[in-house]
Amino acid sequence: MSKGRILVVEDDFDISNMLRIYFGGQGYTVEVASRGGDAMAATQRQAPNLIVLDINLPDISGYDVCRKLRTTTRTRHIPIIFLTQKDERSDKIIGLESGADDYITKPFDIEELKLRVKNAIDSAERSRKVDAISNLPGGSLIEDYLRELMRNPRTWTYIDMKISNFEMFSDVYGWTAADEVIRFTAFLLGELVEQHGTADDYIGHPGRDNFIIITTPKTPTSSLIK
Repeated sequence: MSKGRILVVEDDFDISNMLRIYFGGQGYTVEVASRGGDAMAATQRQAPNLIVLDINLPDISGYDVCRKLRTTTRTRHIPIIFLTQKDERSDKIIGLESGADDYITKPFDIEELKLRVKNAIDSAERSRKVDAISNLPGGSLIEDYLRELMRNPRTWTYIDMKISNFEMFSDVYGWTAADEVIRFTAFLLGELVEQHGTADDYIGHPGRDNFIIITTPKTPTSSLIK
C-alpha cells in the first residue's frame, strides 16, 4: 500500500529522477512535472498528498504555482515543500508567505528531505483531518468551516451527496476498486467547482461514500447539482 502520493515539480531532470526513484523506493507513489503549468494540471487530475516544488521553473515561478494552489478548494490543504538553490532569508520569507509549509535548499540531505516529507504528510492528516484517499477535508474541518459560515451573515447552500450502491460495489469488487471510485468522485466534484463555481465553494468528504459542497444559492454549482 502506498504511503502517499508525491508530486515533484522540478525542471532539473537529474534531481527529479533521483527523487522519483528514491521516494518510489520508500513506498510513495511519485509523479514528476518539469513546468508550473504541468504541475497545476497534475493536481487537477489527482490531488497529491504533498508537493515538492522548485522555485525556478521555465514558465511560471514556484511562488506563483503555490499561490494558485492555495486559492482552490481541491488543492489549498496540500502540504508544499519548496526545494531551491535560493538561500537568502528574504526568499524564504516570500516562499512561506506564498503558502508553503516548509523550505529546503540545494544541495540537500535526502534523509532530511525524507523526514520533512513524512512529517508534513502526517501533520496534514493529523491536524487538518484530510482524507487520505480523496485528499479532501473531513469531519472536523467541515465543522470548523460551518461554524465560520454561521458567524457570517451571507447566504449559503449545503449540498449533501452519497454514492449510490457504494457498499454493494465494495463487496463485489473490493476496497481497492472502491478507493478508485472515491478518488474519481473527488476529481469530478473538483472539476465541477473549478468550471462552474467560485473560489469560495467548499468541497468536503465527511464519510466513506458521503461528499458535500458548500456554495452560494445562485451559483452554477447549485444549479448543476440540482
